[in-house]
Amino acid sequence: MTTKSVYHKNFNLIRLLAALQVLLVHAFNHFGYQAWFVDAIKIVPGVPTFFFTSGFLIFFAYERMQGDKLGFFINRLLRIYPALLVCVLVSVLTVYMTGYFDDKHIGVVRFAAWIIGQTTLVQFYNPPFMRDYGVGVLNGALWTISVEMQFYFLVPFLYYLLKNRPIVLALIFAVCVGVNVAANQFLREPAHWDLMYMKLLMVSFVPYLHMFLLGFFVASTEKLRIFASKLDLRYLALLAAAYVLSMNLIGPYAVNASNSINPISLIILALIVMQVSKAPLPIPARLQRFIEKTDFSYGLYLCHMPIINLLLVSAAFSPATDILILLPSCFLAAVASWYLIERPALSHKRGHAAAVAWQGTVKTS
Repeated sequence: MTTKSVYHKNFNLIRLLAALQVLLVHAFNHFGYQAWFVDAIKIVPGVPTFFFTSGFLIFFAYERMQGDKLGFFINRLLRIYPALLVCVLVSVLTVYMTGYFDDKHIGVVRFAAWIIGQTTLVQFYNPPFMRDYGVGVLNGALWTISVEMQFYFLVPFLYYLLKNRPIVLALIFAVCVGVNVAANQFLREPAHWDLMYMKLLMVSFVPYLHMFLLGFFVASTEKLRIFASKLDLRYLALLAAAYVLSMNLIGPYAVNASNSINPISLIILALIVMQVSKAPLPIPARLQRFIEKTDFSYGLYLCHMPIINLLLVSAAFSPATDILILLPSCFLAAVASWYLIERPALSHKRGHAAAVAWQGTVKTS
C-alpha cells in the first residue's frame, strides 16, 4: 500500500487572517466606525473559520495519538494555557496601572474568583466590577477558549461516534445546526440576551459544535478531503461567488457575518478554506517556509481586546490613530507570545518530534 501526502501548508496563514478579521471587526465596532468596508470585512467571520479548521486539524492530532490519549490532552493544554495565563496576567496589570481598581473595593474573594474564571474554563464570566472598564469586559474574545476546550473534551466521544455510530454523529450535527438557527432567531429580541439560560447556551459548545464537526467530517473522509482541497482556480472562483450570494440571500447578512453563519454558507466557506490551504502563494519560498513554521494567530487573538480596552480607557487619541496604534501593537504582542511563550511550551508536547515532521501534512493511504 502506497502512502501519499496532501499538503495543507497555508493553515497558519488562514488562521492568522481569521484572527486579523476578528481584531478589525472588534476595533471598528468599539472605536465607532460605520462604513461599507466594515461590513465587507465581516463577510468571512473569523470564529467559524477557527472552529472549522480546529475540527479538521484536531481530528488528525487525536488520531495520531490514539495510543496516548492523556498525551493528547496534555498537548492541548500546552497549546492553550501558557499564553492564556500570561495574557490574563498582563491584562490585569494594565488595568491596575490605569488606576481603575483604586475605588472599586472589590475584595479578595471576588477578585480571585474572577482570575480563576479567566484562567480555567469560564472565561465568559464577567463580574460587575469590570463593567465600567473599556467596553465593559476585560477580554470578551476569551469566551471561544472555553468553547474550544469543550470541543477538546468531547473529541474522544466524537471520534468514537464517527468510527462506530456515524448516523448518531450526523444527527448531533443537525441538532446543533438547529440550535444555532433557533437561538439566533430568539436572540433577535434584545431583551432575550439578558436571560441567564440563553447566556449560558451561547457560551457552550452546543450552538457551534457543527462547525467543529464539519472539520472532523472533512478530515476523516479521504475522498471528501481530497475533493475539497483539490486546487482549481475556476472552482475556487465559483465557490467564492456562491459564498457571497449565500451570505446575502440565505438569511440576513448581519446574522451570517457573525457566529451564526447559515449552514450552507458554512459548508461553502469550509470548501474555500480547504482550497486556499493548498493554494500556491505568490511570495518568496523563504517567506512561505516562515509562515508554515510560525503561528501568530493565537497571540493576535488573545491580545487584541486588552489593547483595545487600554486605548479606549486612555482616550488619548482619535479613533483613526487608535487603530494605527492597535495593529502594530497587537502584532508585536503576538510575535512575542509565539517566540517567548507558545513555541517553548509546544516544544514540551508529547510526540513533539513526530508532530513537527508531520506538521502541515495529512497522510492518506
